[in-house]
Amino acid sequence: MAHHSLFLRILYRSIYLFLYVVLCGLLLITPGDAIQRSVENKQWYNIWIIASGYVVTVFIVAFIYIVRLYVNRTVLASIPKSWVPVDKGDVKEAVYKMVGAGLSKSSAIAYAARPRVDEEMMGDDRDEYEDEDEARTRARLMSWNEHALDRDEPTPMPPHRPVWGVIEHCGWASPNSPDLANLQYNDVINEFPNLIEAQALRLAPPDPASQSNPPMLDPEAAELLQRLPSMSLRDYFAHLTSLGVAVMDETVAEFLSKYEAARFSTKPICNAGFRELMDLFAEILRSIQPLDPVVLDHIYEDEDEDEEERERMVRRGTIGFTQMRRTYTSSQHSTTVSLRSRSSDGSGSVIRLADSGDASDLPYILSLTESTATRY
Repeated sequence: MAHHSLFLRILYRSIYLFLYVVLCGLLLITPGDAIQRSVENKQWYNIWIIASGYVVTVFIVAFIYIVRLYVNRTVLASIPKSWVPVDKGDVKEAVYKMVGAGLSKSSAIAYAARPRVDEEMMGDDRDEYEDEDEARTRARLMSWNEHALDRDEPTPMPPHRPVWGVIEHCGWASPNSPDLANLQYNDVINEFPNLIEAQALRLAPPDPASQSNPPMLDPEAAELLQRLPSMSLRDYFAHLTSLGVAVMDETVAEFLSKYEAARFSTKPICNAGFRELMDLFAEILRSIQPLDPVVLDHIYEDEDEDEEERERMVRRGTIGFTQMRRTYTSSQHSTTVSLRSRSSDGSGSVIRLADSGDASDLPYILSLTESTATRY
């Protein structure tokens, strides 16, 4: 195959070389013969005419060749172009109309594919966003059928006032949110029981025997205000209500209903529902009252009576169990308070209780990290 290819290249070049020789002969023999006869006849003007013709021809050919090289190099250097040559004058009129119709249809498809509020959900509020002309244009666009793809006609576009919906992913706040950027709602909702317990413990009466500043909490009151691990948030509110720390009103009932739906539902909560839940949560924290020492005294009296009854039963030889209100020992109490304090001060959490040093009207503080999207 290599010898065959070499033979074809030699044959191809030989043929072109032969044609070049023939062409040169035709170009030189004819004027040479004319010049020879002019010399013999002493017609010198014929020699000047022939020579001038050949010189002009050479200059014209050289000029055309140089211009052709320049145009070719300029066109190749301009590829790729920064613009599409489809305007009037760049292409034929029929091509211009076809390209314009195609671009118009592509724009209409892109417009119709963008997310927007469902027209059925808009109801009577639709008149606030679009007038009659816009409604007719939108109707024409929505009724656009497949046959329109075969027509080379521009598609009418609605005015630039679409009613787009809010794009969000339920369960997460938008990266561009001004106050909740990239917040995962469950991280906050899961902390509600701990924060409510921490608020109740914060308002517990101080220990009269404490010498520290600020004084330590009354261990009996703190133990009483703690939430048992087996307690649901609804049960804990019932417990706080029995102590007079909370009031089971409509706000609490609505908060518990929305909290349980957000906490245990398989459908994640969205932005509007989360903000409503946070408003209710703020009201709940504000409504929690300090434990009245009188209630604590009544509990002590009841416990003393239970202790006397137990001692009488022991003296009688009866083995019995009484309902004890104190559910934790001192060591358990300190450990649990330490764990609860994590949530109250925000350690390892995105939310904590607000204190006097926070310049906020809310009873809680959200600690959010800066997202990548908010920096641009």
